[in-house]
Amino acid sequence: MGKSNRKIRSAMIVGICLSIVSIIALAAVVIYPYLLAKNLKLQGKDRLFNRRYVSEYDLKLGRNRDLKDNWNVAKLKKDDGTEYLRIVKIIDPKEPMDYLHFEVYDNSSEAEKAYRKLYNDYKAYDYDFKKGDGYFKSYDPFVDDVKIYEMVYLKDNVIIFAELSSEGCYWDVEETLAPVDYISDEPTSNVYDRARLEKYIVNNSDYIKAFVLETLLKY
Repeated sequence: MGKSNRKIRSAMIVGICLSIVSIIALAAVVIYPYLLAKNLKLQGKDRLFNRRYVSEYDLKLGRNRDLKDNWNVAKLKKDDGTEYLRIVKIIDPKEPMDYLHFEVYDNSSEAEKAYRKLYNDYKAYDYDFKKGDGYFKSYDPFVDDVKIYEMVYLKDNVIIFAELSSEGCYWDVEETLAPVDYISDEPTSNVYDRARLEKYIVNNSDYIKAFVLETLLKY
């Protein structure tokens, strides 16, 4: 009887051990590939953050240079010593992207700090300040000769700026009138409606960030 019980217990122990081994093997076959795939996906998603775009950019502090398609990049420094890249379209805006300008930082923490400083400055100015999801709008407190209603949008390590309206800005002189003796059904102005930029940025922030980091900064 005792021998029979020992055999039963031994069989149960062996069965439990085999079950544990099977579970571990199943985990290795099923769970590990899942975790690996998830990790690779995250790496691909975060690929744009693996570079220090400012520190690694081949441009001396205080200098600027022209890029393709009338863009310009400058390496500058904030009052707190943080270096960043400022990218603007110089002339000939055609697409919605051309009406934006950008500040690029080494990481999202530096960008968020700069964004928070802007947020506080604009909010303290309190001239038609409005907060959105990840952005704000307000008249620019840093200019005196023109009234610029600006949108500032934080996207990871990139801050996106858009002038939604302005009075006295040179781009507002894009409208040209046809000669009196010339009659045409074509519109007399091709000025882009800047009010549409807010929706454009909100709906395309991922694309805008990729364009800045992966296209403009490769020129």
